[in-house]
Amino acid sequence: MKYLVSRFHAFCLETKKELLPNVKYCVENVDNSVQVFCGFNGEIPICVNMAEKDVNIISVEFDNDTYLFLNPNINTDTCFVSFRLGADDFSISISSNLVLSINGDCVLDKFIAQSIKYSHYEKFGDYILIYFFGKKNLAVVLKNKEVLFADFYDEANIGKEEKYFMTKLNDILNHGRVAHIKPKHFEKYLVYLDENELKMKHDFVHLVFLDCLLAENYKYCNSLLCSDLQQKNEDFIKEFFPDFDDYYAVDFGAVLFKKNTLAGVCKFEINDLKITNITHLC
Repeated sequence: MKYLVSRFHAFCLETKKELLPNVKYCVENVDNSVQVFCGFNGEIPICVNMAEKDVNIISVEFDNDTYLFLNPNINTDTCFVSFRLGADDFSISISSNLVLSINGDCVLDKFIAQSIKYSHYEKFGDYILIYFFGKKNLAVVLKNKEVLFADFYDEANIGKEEKYFMTKLNDILNHGRVAHIKPKHFEKYLVYLDENELKMKHDFVHLVFLDCLLAENYKYCNSLLCSDLQQKNEDFIKEFFPDFDDYYAVDFGAVLFKKNTLAGVCKFEINDLKITNITHLC
């Protein structure tokens, strides 16, 4: 079978068919013609031909099925900001990526996929904090030229002596990622935003594993592996996977994305709620 999966809320301009995000729609026997897909949130219209290979679609084969992924073409504002702090020159470029350079050296290139604007910066003890605002606010924490934190946050507690930024990961385990800054101390850790005990189901084991991988909860990842696959150093688990920031579940597998481009495809074998094998298909 052939399926179209839109990664954003969209509609077909010709047919007026609504496409809910991450829902697969059967597109067998489609016409060899160009169709225009528009987003409900201001995304730039995309022209695609589903009957042929098309540069605007990511095509993935999995278990004799073909998945055609339609990623959003984000219409973001573009701006450039620079400032000098001590002996260092800071340059910030904002488009679909947030790029931060210090003295001409790029220290951050983060895909943001939504419009943000520069707000201000502050020196806080050993750290430099740079703030951005938009539908969701974003903060960057630097020590010298090292980026310690760069993420959108859902909650913040910004005091004179310490600051907290918390990002909801909106995953199965309801993780929250917290950055805690004091003038001489920085730490980043995970919290669970609810206390509900997870009743694991066979069909969801690999999804919990991938969510924990994205959250960098490698200890939980390790607990989901069978004894033959478990690692003495659980941090080493990330070395078995390509760098990715999102995924789409397909049966007992997943299509991995990085910055809305294909990063890989993997398939899982599960027995007694433990992952017994992981195969990378591309």
